[in-house]
Amino acid sequence: MSSQSKPANSRRHPAEVTADRLAADVERWHDQFTPKERDAVALVRARLLDIAEGVSR
Repeated sequence: MSSQSKPANSRRHPAEVTADRLAADVERWHDQFTPKERDAVALVRARLLDIAEGVSR
């Protein structure tokens, strides 16, 4: 989950939700991913979190 605290009535950005779901899936099915695939997921998650924070590269 995100390290930033948000008010209880605040909605999370869809990119942040997706990043968290990807992390949960990789943890759940860790053995089904190769190290290269896990690295790719980490890069995608980082980009999604950047998008959620409004950062563009």
